[in-house]
Amino acid sequence: MKLWHDDIQRPPDSSWTWARTNEIAMAFLSTKDIEEASLDHDLGLHDFDPDQPDADLSVSPNAHLQPDGYDLVTWMVAAGVVPPKVTIHSWNPVGAKRMASALLDAGCSEVVVAPFDPAVRGTA
Repeated sequence: MKLWHDDIQRPPDSSWTWARTNEIAMAFLSTKDIEEASLDHDLGLHDFDPDQPDADLSVSPNAHLQPDGYDLVTWMVAAGVVPPKVTIHSWNPVGAKRMASALLDAGCSEVVVAPFDPAVRGTA
């Protein structure tokens, strides 16, 4: 299974299972055989309609209280559920670098940082 972790951007295609929150991602990672994960850093828009124009530009009043992708990565490392291949598709360069560093420090050998561009479907 391939896991797409993003609160508002839909997966690039139907081969990905979508987790809009860390809790949903944790449930999949705990119970499924995840071969690949593509992770976002900034979260908090999971209550917004992803099909609304410019939904990814919305501002959640409690976004600063939401767990982020780094929180998921630290849990993945501690729980020992890091997939063999991880892509970080966040547009947040500081958050993406922090996530990648944590995975590399934990021994994950295949970590790619590639910001997701919804205009170019099929990339992650």
